[in-house]
Amino acid sequence: MENHKLTKADLALISILVLIIAIALAPHIKSMKVNYRNIEVRHNCRIVQNALEQYALGNNGSYPKYTSEENQNGNTLIDFLPEQALLRNPYSQQFTEPEFFNGKQCGKTQYKPLIINNSCESYVVIGWGICMETPLIELRNQFSNKLALSSN
Repeated sequence: MENHKLTKADLALISILVLIIAIALAPHIKSMKVNYRNIEVRHNCRIVQNALEQYALGNNGSYPKYTSEENQNGNTLIDFLPEQALLRNPYSQQFTEPEFFNGKQCGKTQYKPLIINNSCESYVVIGWGICMETPLIELRNQFSNKLALSSN
């Protein structure tokens, strides 16, 4: 039986090969991270959109003018989010979403109410990815307010 031992030269060669592989994969890993975060931003926006529609159902078809406004049942937008808690911004890792419309920031889910005659009858939910030139996603109200009013 032969005794196989790794020499310092063998270890150096293995280390160099591992380093070359790591350098080759680094851009792909970074790209995968950005894609995952962008998926989370889109998901947060859809959660906020769903919460807005639920809010409006309990408020004669009107959406909140700001995120902490209570509907007719005393619920705020946050009450309709999962576990009634703020959503995590995938870039900053802070629980701050949704934020009222104010400035661009990576990972931010913004709520912009469209107020007409002191009533919010429409909205835009905007999600920002790593590119700050254009939003990653923009969602608008799904249902007609007349439909919501006729179901009451």
